[in-house]
Amino acid sequence: SGINAEYGSSGINAEYGGYTLNQQEFRDSIALRYNWKIKDLSAYCGCGKENNIDHSLSCKKGGFIILRHNNIRDTTARLLEEVCHDVQIEPKLMPLVAESEEVYDAARGNVAENTRLDVAARGVWSPFDRS
Repeated sequence: SGINAEYGSSGINAEYGGYTLNQQEFRDSIALRYNWKIKDLSAYCGCGKENNIDHSLSCKKGGFIILRHNNIRDTTARLLEEVCHDVQIEPKLMPLVAESEEVYDAARGNVAENTRLDVAARGVWSPFDRS
């Protein structure tokens, strides 16, 4: 299948392979494909390091990884809203109070302060339980 394009008030929208790209996304994808410099790429990442294509594609704090993650998180939340109740994005976890230090073993989970879930909802496994 080819590229279907339509022109609107915001410029060109191209559809290819099931993806709809706005003008900037289309321009950036062409630049990535041909290893050209991406126009309007900020000089520094959200993590504070100098920004370039390689860093943007691998930085977990301010790069494109977090954008892809958030897109998946938000899509999951929208789908859960169709079948569950009380769907929340990034709710805080309850603080962990342990009887012994071995509960804080890193292999058992993230126990950092202000730890958050991606998505929480009631009714995933049983009607009133939060998952």
